Amino acid sequence: MVGALCDVMVCGEESTYFYANQHDLFPSPEEDLLFKERFGQVCATDFLYMSDALRGSQLRTKGWNCTVVPKHNVEGHALTVANNLAKKSQASLGLLKLHLARHINKHVNKLAFVNPVMPLAISNANTKSKKTTLPPTKTLQLEEHTGNILVIRINDLKKPEGFKTILADLNTVFNAVNNSLQYKVIVMVVPNALHELSKHAPDETLPDFQREVFALAIPVIAVLDAGAKGITLLMSQFCDACIYSETGSYSVDGILQYAELTRQAASIMPAKLGSHVAKDLLLAAKEYSGHDLLKSNGYLTVTKKDLVLPSALKLATLWAKLPLDTLMSWKKHTVSGIVATLSNIPAWPAAKTETENPSGRAQTTPALVSKVVSATSHPHGILVVKMEDREMRNMFSDALVEGIIEAFEHIKETPGYKVVILTGFDNYFASGGTKETLLDIQKGKFKFTDTKIFHLAMECSVPVIAAMQGHGVGAGWSLGMFADFIFFSEESKYLSPYMNYGFTPGAGATLIFPEKTGYDLAREMLLTAQEYSGSELIAMGITMPVLPRNKVLNAAMVLARQIANGSLHNLMGLKHQFTQPVINQLEENYQLELDMHEKTFVGQPETLQLIQDNFGSEQPNEYEHNAIISSPAVPNVSLPALNNPHEVKTIINKLLAQELHLSENEIDENTQFVDLGLDSITGVTWVRKINDKYNTSIEATKIYSYPTLAQFSAFVTEVASKNSTASRNINSIVPAPASKAALPSASDNLAAVKASIGKILAIELHLHEDEIDENTQFVDLGLDSITGVTWVRKINDKYSTSIEATKIYSFPTLAQFSAFVKEEAEKTGTLAKKADEAKELTTVPQVNVAPVSKNGSGFKFTANKLSSMLHNQPSRTMAGSPAMAARSPLL
Repeated sequence: MVGALCDVMVCGEESTYFYANQHDLFPSPEEDLLFKERFGQVCATDFLYMSDALRGSQLRTKGWNCTVVPKHNVEGHALTVANNLAKKSQASLGLLKLHLARHINKHVNKLAFVNPVMPLAISNANTKSKKTTLPPTKTLQLEEHTGNILVIRINDLKKPEGFKTILADLNTVFNAVNNSLQYKVIVMVVPNALHELSKHAPDETLPDFQREVFALAIPVIAVLDAGAKGITLLMSQFCDACIYSETGSYSVDGILQYAELTRQAASIMPAKLGSHVAKDLLLAAKEYSGHDLLKSNGYLTVTKKDLVLPSALKLATLWAKLPLDTLMSWKKHTVSGIVATLSNIPAWPAAKTETENPSGRAQTTPALVSKVVSATSHPHGILVVKMEDREMRNMFSDALVEGIIEAFEHIKETPGYKVVILTGFDNYFASGGTKETLLDIQKGKFKFTDTKIFHLAMECSVPVIAAMQGHGVGAGWSLGMFADFIFFSEESKYLSPYMNYGFTPGAGATLIFPEKTGYDLAREMLLTAQEYSGSELIAMGITMPVLPRNKVLNAAMVLARQIANGSLHNLMGLKHQFTQPVINQLEENYQLELDMHEKTFVGQPETLQLIQDNFGSEQPNEYEHNAIISSPAVPNVSLPALNNPHEVKTIINKLLAQELHLSENEIDENTQFVDLGLDSITGVTWVRKINDKYNTSIEATKIYSYPTLAQFSAFVTEVASKNSTASRNINSIVPAPASKAALPSASDNLAAVKASIGKILAIELHLHEDEIDENTQFVDLGLDSITGVTWVRKINDKYSTSIEATKIYSFPTLAQFSAFVKEEAEKTGTLAKKADEAKELTTVPQVNVAPVSKNGSGFKFTANKLSSMLHNQPSRTMAGSPAMAARSPLL
């Protein structure tokens, strides 16, 4: 409980975690509600009631998205997070912490002392009764298991009236069980044939079954070893647990034509199967295998077909260890929760007459006034809305905001649309607010709620799919998260950078992120303000699909076609029912975000300075010229070979390849970085990794001075070599950090740097290393303003440099950039500089150990400033220093 109530939870892979204990502990109703709020209903139910003690590695496999690391790394990871948070504004941290915890705290305040449950022996003595004689039935086979577990097998009947007979027999048996003190758990084997039996009147069948299960005083486990379709699957969700077969088939076939059944399914299935699975089943009419169910939701119990019943009996045995009154109290609490949920189903919108979609069976382009937002109507009621403000990289300029509003107004006013796909262009989905908007908010002239476009996808009356094929930054990320279905790109970067600028998040982020990702991921994303690639989101346990960029839109279109097969009335009704609980909180949450802005943003001089610092002017100022991505020098550790330029080039080439998601052999060391695809964001990330590797503090903008891998790796080698002396001097002043991470050895050369940063580039771009030609321009490799920052940051991390991310424009190929990285690494002493290699590549400013920036992010040069530079590049050659533009993705 203590760990769960902390803001960040770090678990050990080998450690054991449990809360309920069948010997003397069982969650109270208040604890049950607290865990469901904190971890989500499906996760909490599995953890509290379905599982024995779990190792950290098992939590991760199931889908817990708190951090799980080897046991010996737990403290180190916690310190890393703490160091990140310690650099943030104290006022903003305090406000955001309490804001994100407010719903949890309501349940915490209701906790009371809980007595241990009665020991089993005493409980059995107090509840001992005569053996119960159950009445014979025609449709049910009854057998006992361990004396206090009743197994009910429902016979397959072929007559339509057979289901009524089954319900009558269940009523008889359940009444006998309620009048007995013998049984504690019922295991019910449910044949899929019930689906066929109930087809003639499923809307009458479900209420009768609910009534019987709800009236039963003890929990019921449904065994679905033959699969379950339609009414059978829906009925099973009202039991206390379900056990699924890997090879079984599960769908809602046959119930979507019944409005009341569909409404009840939309009410119970998210809590039992998870929101993503429920939407797939009901909106897209997807048919799941048991194997696919488990892949989509690791909290479900799915086994081989012949192990379904044994698994149910194992769970029943676990429950049966508890006193009968504890089980009966739990069952009563569960039923009351379900009944309350069913009684609060929002009314569906009035049915609309379904018409042919505007394009009929042809693809057309509705006429929008906007020049930066377009709409394409496809057959069957599918509309693709594309945001394409190339000049502003899909920042929330006036033109983009007006275009998005116009597109959704068109959807609202045009009958026939059934599903909408919202996407961006090239590497950009949506990049957040402009400098002008931020300045106006800081001055109190504007509020982010003055243009409420962030939740338009949720407010739309039909399902919206966010095909986030490109980077999502700040409010741009929030825009996508408000959609009903979300696709991420492996190569793209997603970040909510608010806290790096001293103010708390807005644009509904503090509502929609906990709703869509859970508290653990939401807190990490919003509190630390770090950026994540789509691939990293997978590793973090995000439940939404993450695909290669070039497959995102196609996958969204496949899903859209499945959704478009449904009736418009159902789609609108389900959309309304799924989103209404969040929409009901929206205005209050917006106001709370505005209240926090009044204390952390509006009129705050530090925030103003950070905005000015991190958005460029037309010419680089002194701050911009010296902007760096800092990675503090770490003394007395092993560094990559500083006297081997080839090895340095190899290392930073590897980093570059990772950053650009390319193979290392795809990176030509003489190709301009921009032609390789390195942009302002990936450039910063790459330089940071090089700094980390070589213990340097290379400025991110050095990628403009050394715009190829060859140049940049030579530069890294030189900087790292020079920094070795500085590190020794600093060692007498600065205590050595606790980290024992291996740093570059003294034998790295240019080739090693190139290989290393090329590998990082390949990872960043999701390419093989051999796909990266060292002489290919970064932009041609796919590196853009977001991934460029990330790549440069990783290079800085690797080489302990503070290279400016904008240096990818000066050294726009892997060959040039690796030479530059080598030079910078030599300067910082993380690469040893041989006398015969000491040649001047280009004039560069002296790089010193970087101080912590005002915003505490660890980066004086940010993705925002780097994006500004990228946006103003007159050509793709990136030779020389770029002009600084007054625009950048932030909010």
